[in-house]
Amino acid sequence: MELLTVIGTRPQFIKYAAIAPQLHACVQTCVVDTGQHYDRNLSEVFFRQLELPKPDINLNAGSGSHADQTAQIMVKFEKIVLKYKPDLVIVYGDVNSTLAASVVCSKTLINGKPIPIAHVEAGLRSFDHTMPEEINRIVTDSLADYLFVDRRGRRSLRVLLRLAAAYSAGGGGGLRKPPNRPGKYVKLLSRPLWSGCAASHWTA
Repeated sequence: MELLTVIGTRPQFIKYAAIAPQLHACVQTCVVDTGQHYDRNLSEVFFRQLELPKPDINLNAGSGSHADQTAQIMVKFEKIVLKYKPDLVIVYGDVNSTLAASVVCSKTLINGKPIPIAHVEAGLRSFDHTMPEEINRIVTDSLADYLFVDRRGRRSLRVLLRLAAAYSAGGGGGLRKPPNRPGKYVKLLSRPLWSGCAASHWTA
């Protein structure tokens, strides 16, 4: 099994650090840095202080508008997934790198199927669509096959599950029907991230 883990911003470096030892010990992992945060104080210092291995690939996306930055990452990341043909791609949080990688995986077919996506820190919602991060969360959670939710996301998750239940019971009720993704499930994570997965899960 080959896995790609996609990072690119300061919060993602920290989330990746929490699972990196177990990840690299268990499975062949290629680390892709999109370069969304490219300043040394926002990138290199974290790899050094958190004792993380240097990324295998850097996309050097740099700055730009949301559209430009996301598009650059998508174009470059597509070439990576076509080359490596990963069995799973892990994305983190709610930044443009998260959105870009998720869209690429969902549209790239390997052996006739989209590349499976695992979203770490899924389920968070502000319910404010003027926030770019909120759009990234909604799209990524919709596309991801595995949603890993930490304690902060439990409340939002409960709201979303109630909305889904209301839709099923009321024939829609004006709500957008959630995606029908057989096998998609959610796990609650305790701290440290990843290592304390709760056994229970919900089919979404």
